[in-house]
Amino acid sequence: MKLGKNANKILYTCLTITVPVILIVVLIVSWLVLFPVFFYKAEPSATATDTEENVVSDEEVVNRNQALMGEEELSQSEMLQKNLKNYTGKSVQVYVVPSQNLTIVYGLDSDGAYTLPLSVMSCSVGIKIEPGTYTLDEKYTWMKKNFVVDDAWTTMWNHYCQTFGEDYVIASAHYWEADPGTLYESGYNLIGKSHNGQRMILNDYDARTLFNLCDVGTTIVVADAEAKVDFTIPTVRDIGKKCYWDPTNNSETNPWATAAPGTIAVAASNITIERGEDINYYQYIVALNRANMAVNHKVEIEGKVDTSAPGEYPVTYRMTLGDGSTPTATITFTVKDTKGPEIKYPLNVNVICTEKAVTQKNTRTKIVDFLKKNISITDNGEEIEQSNANLQISFVVKDKLQEGYQRYEITAEDAYGNVTTVIGRLYIKVEEDAELTISASSELIEEPETSTEDEVTTPKDTETKTTKKQTETKTTKKQTETTTPKKTETKPTKTETTTPKPTTTKPPIATPPEEPTAEDPTEPTTPQETEEISGDEIPENEPGPNMTR
Repeated sequence: MKLGKNANKILYTCLTITVPVILIVVLIVSWLVLFPVFFYKAEPSATATDTEENVVSDEEVVNRNQALMGEEELSQSEMLQKNLKNYTGKSVQVYVVPSQNLTIVYGLDSDGAYTLPLSVMSCSVGIKIEPGTYTLDEKYTWMKKNFVVDDAWTTMWNHYCQTFGEDYVIASAHYWEADPGTLYESGYNLIGKSHNGQRMILNDYDARTLFNLCDVGTTIVVADAEAKVDFTIPTVRDIGKKCYWDPTNNSETNPWATAAPGTIAVAASNITIERGEDINYYQYIVALNRANMAVNHKVEIEGKVDTSAPGEYPVTYRMTLGDGSTPTATITFTVKDTKGPEIKYPLNVNVICTEKAVTQKNTRTKIVDFLKKNISITDNGEEIEQSNANLQISFVVKDKLQEGYQRYEITAEDAYGNVTTVIGRLYIKVEEDAELTISASSELIEEPETSTEDEVTTPKDTETKTTKKQTETKTTKKQTETTTPKKTETKPTKTETTTPKPTTTKPPIATPPEEPTAEDPTEPTTPQETEEISGDEIPENEPGPNMTR
């Protein structure tokens, strides 16, 4: 009987200890199993087309290029499209073959192995990419970088960009701006050939496909130099010279969408540009001869746009074919002025005066006079007289000035009714028996101990706004090139900005150089943020307009 009681005690003690331990283990295992399912999916990776507007379907882009394919390549393309359409797997593996300048994307087969081909892509593999197994680290759209072109450091962009390894990059060909109509054609024409760098260059469609298929953490295998695969190498269309559109870009304004042998296709029949900005006439066309070859460089231009004067300017494009025919196309360029004048002014104004002088009207007048002497107004680089700019200076405290910090506003108007408003900061310090002293500086006399209702942001946050006086519609003035809108820091998240249309007021580019250089010039001020056009050095990513992460 005594033994039975002890046994019950032992059993009870074991249960009171064992059951909680088992429950804790079950909870931990459940957490480890369910965390990736629920919490990882709480931040899904958007595809590159989730937020894209004004684009055509992938099927249309594929059909656009099938005219160049032979029978074997066409059969392979149809097989891959079918595999990709029916693929329901959650992951892929990327296999790079440097000897053939190929990238193959494999999905999981029925046995759980990466043997199901989903896409075979021609690319340009940099010879500095070492064989090995890597994982994909980061994903970007419209990534801005500095490159060497003709011994000069030049800013360029990649539409789709993914990084792996220490310094390796998979990206679309370079663009002169964050605009699909500004392709660097010499960079695109490297596809299918090796280059002296550490990046993989793809056409826009393939770069976007890879971007959508791969998540951060995807395995990338770079094969040995001798390795080969038994796939038909996809044909790459040579776009020649003076062609600034990737044939595979899915923007509906891509001239390649309507290009046909023996014609000149245009991005749009009416295009608007901003007054005073440069224009690249070839940016808006694709010309093909009877043999379906791109011949933009043989197109003659009739007519000229005076970008200094608002108005409509018809421009005719003409080429002469081998049979003597002369196909033409016409674009009407509309020059508009939608930007307000630029105002240079002192961000910080310091005033020292007596307590009595603070409220005197002539003190206010002297501050205004001081500001006028230190304000310059320009529009498209031309100085505007203050009397012709409807210059207005006002203070936040309308009735009287007061000791401490407050804002002042300056507005100016150009000849086209665009009004710019800027905000500065005024600090008034009271000193007994002080003479009235007004000065401008990058720093204030002293920092305030506490914030007040009239305090404004620091100079780096000073606002600049442009409005159209006639319509009273307020729009934000374009900020500097390194602005980073819509940027998120979560690496797995993939987004894309809306593809710009050539009919916007975005400035077109000047005709770029034809070929990249092979050697580094003198080091720039910030070499860690630069690389050669061939991709020899991968700097820290620098965000810019329209760049998302």
